Amino acid sequence: MKKLWLILMICFICPGVFAQANTDANAAQNNTKEEINTGQDITKPLSRFDIRLKFQQTTGNYDTAMTTLRLDVPFKFKNGWQLATRFDLPLVRSDVPSRDNPRGDYEFGTGDVLTQFLLIAPPKGRRAYAFGTQVLFPTGSQDQMGTGKYQLVPTVAAVYYPESWSKGSFAGIMIRDGFDFAGKDDRKHIHELYVQPLINFNLPE
Repeated sequence: MKKLWLILMICFICPGVFAQANTDANAAQNNTKEEINTGQDITKPLSRFDIRLKFQQTTGNYDTAMTTLRLDVPFKFKNGWQLATRFDLPLVRSDVPSRDNPRGDYEFGTGDVLTQFLLIAPPKGRRAYAFGTQVLFPTGSQDQMGTGKYQLVPTVAAVYYPESWSKGSFAGIMIRDGFDFAGKDDRKHIHELYVQPLINFNLPE
């Protein structure tokens, strides 16, 4: 009797499952024909939460392992403009010596919190633009885990979508100029210029 019920359940459930799977497959196939946004395009931000891992070994055989909790939240306005916000909280484990860690023991704490606010203009043909700034706060729980400085990082970006490339593909450039404007006087000043090319090409299928 139990086997009969099992056979009946399979007969009734499996067709529905296969039908749903087929529907999902068709929907996915249709979506691939549209533009694909993987979140790599700075002018097309996505709502997302990431956990990013980074390991660095510095001179003297010191290790720094960083786990960054990143939250991206874009806001869209009726006129076509967007405001892309981003918040990073780094969690750091490091044995780098400092005044807070003179013996070079492994210590765990927080790094400098990063916030980002970018205004994204409505696309103009095959071009899109973004501009804004990052603001970093000296929230490092120990000297070796942060810079001890408040920082501004003005940012501009331009993206172009070549007609001959696959949908979702783009090329562009992003320029950031980071500098400190306040913080601990005994920490070194920061002024760094970043020029980053942006290239993303989606392969067929």
